[in-house]
Amino acid sequence: MIKNSKIQNIEFLRFLFAIIIVLYHSGSATPDGYLAVEIFFILAGFFLAKSLEKNPDIPYIVFIKNKLARLWPLFAFAVIISGGNLYDMIFKLLFLHATGITLKYKSFIWFVAPFFWTMLGYFALIKTIKFPKALPLIGLLTYLSYVYLINWHNGNLNLRETINCNVSLAMLRGIAGIGFGIILEQCFHYINLSNHNSKFRYLLISFIEFGILFFFIYHMIFQPIKYDNKLIFIIFFAILLFFFIKKQGLLSQLLENQYSAILGRYAYGIYIMQALGFKLADKITFGYPLVNQLIIILTLGIIGYHLIEKPIYQKFRRMR
Repeated sequence: MIKNSKIQNIEFLRFLFAIIIVLYHSGSATPDGYLAVEIFFILAGFFLAKSLEKNPDIPYIVFIKNKLARLWPLFAFAVIISGGNLYDMIFKLLFLHATGITLKYKSFIWFVAPFFWTMLGYFALIKTIKFPKALPLIGLLTYLSYVYLINWHNGNLNLRETINCNVSLAMLRGIAGIGFGIILEQCFHYINLSNHNSKFRYLLISFIEFGILFFFIYHMIFQPIKYDNKLIFIIFFAILLFFFIKKQGLLSQLLENQYSAILGRYAYGIYIMQALGFKLADKITFGYPLVNQLIIILTLGIIGYHLIEKPIYQKFRRMR
């Protein structure tokens, strides 16, 4: 069984993929860098299922309030400070951007709205049908969503627009990724590694961990993969996630530390503060642009976490 304790090596992955997203938006990563967003969806689904197993009786309204308190304050700050069209800002602040209801879907923080609504939808589904009865329906939704996405643009998952007047591809990405994360969490309960300790197994698992992480870093940052169907990234991440949870390889053990947890807590702030960070970096006329961008965005992410994200969420938790 998967323990309920915090998985610190996964927090490192959150941080790593947040940085890859920044590099992608700065133009310093490959076209495959966008796939880091799919990883965030999968992790969200995984931990949604994990939290529901730990606390299955959480009321729906409490779940909504928790998500709003966790996501909205820093998101609202970034939307307001970044400016833009007032009407577009209203849709963003209502978590409606990139859901199909608006005409706008191209922004650095498009991910948050599909994430929020898809999480609520899956939460309601699981609360209503319960595990394991909910799994076939979740599996069907996940499968159909990935099939639609993969075949819409020849295997490229970097889609956000609304098509055929009523299908939001951004929402489908949320349905597919979060659903897949839920399925993985449930399946991992029934997949166990042998308790027999051997150097060969340890080396093999370590090789797989390092190999998959290298695959992600190389193809997302340095050289795009020469293969059309990007679902291969999703499959490899499922394998990496499994080994990181089991913590029986060198890499997963090395990253299981408090520093990984510290880095992971800033991932959301880094993602949200990108637009403001890029604007501020553009005003700097010395140094290297990419270095300036990374320093500013990392700094804003850390400040946003400590001054907005964490204190507001903690205050909300005390008020409940």
